[in-house]
Amino acid sequence: MFCSNSLFCFCFFFFFSIHCAFGVKFRINGTLKCRYREGMEKPYRNEAVIQLWEADANLFGFIDKDDLLGETKSSKGDGVFELKETKDEWEMGELEPYLLIRHICWGESPPGENCALLSRMDLQPTPAAKMLPPIILGMDSQLKTIVMC
Repeated sequence: MFCSNSLFCFCFFFFFSIHCAFGVKFRINGTLKCRYREGMEKPYRNEAVIQLWEADANLFGFIDKDDLLGETKSSKGDGVFELKETKDEWEMGELEPYLLIRHICWGESPPGENCALLSRMDLQPTPAAKMLPPIILGMDSQLKTIVMC
């Protein structure tokens, strides 16, 4: 039988699950929009912080933390942003990039003066140049969002 030795099997599958991610380039262009009311979307007029992260394997809670690949800010007035980053390290499994967007686009009034929202948008693993469709923040957003105060 191929996997009669469990240590051998573990090492075999572990080795073949590691991928080289050296020189993988990300170029992501996008626009943030804020939905204030149902059907009312406007370009995001404040400055948002957009971070590109790559999710890492979390085997039994100790292998690796997610990697911050880059950060940019959206332009005030129109919500446009661009991220250009390169990934250089070994990875377990496929690349799992995602964006974290720190913003203040509230669908309703904010819970506090110094509060912000943190929204997560998962991306496809293909790291080619991408022009994302408009990212809708605020009321009825499809993004996973938490409040930070």
